[in-house]
Amino acid sequence: MMESVPPTLYKYLRPEYAAMMLQEGVVRVGTLFEFRDMEMDEQRGDQGEGRLRLHSDAGHRVYNSTAELPPILRSMGINCGPGGLATSGEDAIVFESKGPNMLIYCMSERLDPEDMAQWGGACVQVADPCTFLDTLDNALRSDMARRGRHLGPLQVGRCSYLDRNHNWHRQLPPFWLLKPRCYQHQAEIRAGWEVDDATDLRAIIVKSRGIANTCDDAMNRISSAT
Repeated sequence: MMESVPPTLYKYLRPEYAAMMLQEGVVRVGTLFEFRDMEMDEQRGDQGEGRLRLHSDAGHRVYNSTAELPPILRSMGINCGPGGLATSGEDAIVFESKGPNMLIYCMSERLDPEDMAQWGGACVQVADPCTFLDTLDNALRSDMARRGRHLGPLQVGRCSYLDRNHNWHRQLPPFWLLKPRCYQHQAEIRAGWEVDDATDLRAIIVKSRGIANTCDDAMNRISSAT
């Protein structure tokens, strides 16, 4: 889990789904890849989800030791020989990686009437994010276990609004937290779970009264802010 989860988070969704979340603790946990398919939805759709392009340095570069190599080469077990390793040009070597599909739950740090309208017309305030995330994790883990599938640890992070084309030496956040700058206004916090077998991974609906206990209707706060 991220070092410091914000004290309050917000979930934008349609009114009927907000009511189910508040009254019964029903939430939908989506998948990373489904965002690629939402071509007609400007708020959710992002065909680049999970993709990353890394390129070599501009100009001529000689690596004289394995320790100088970029992390992606070292992770592949590539070592420098006696003559070193040379690259010439930004696109001399290019890696285009596609991260695995995973389960994702999205929230926002920002309470905004315009975002609410664009995302469905209602907003739930997650008043106790740490308890909410722990409860969601337990409910989701139980559901997946009944399906015979294993989840990795809960990961939580703040999206970084960068492009997906970078020098191969740059330290980057996990691939599932990278989003283009045009989405920066969303101020998104994501919870993510890797799955032992992501083949045919689909969204999961989970239900827990403990989820409802951590949430409030944010409509009054929206009204007072306008």
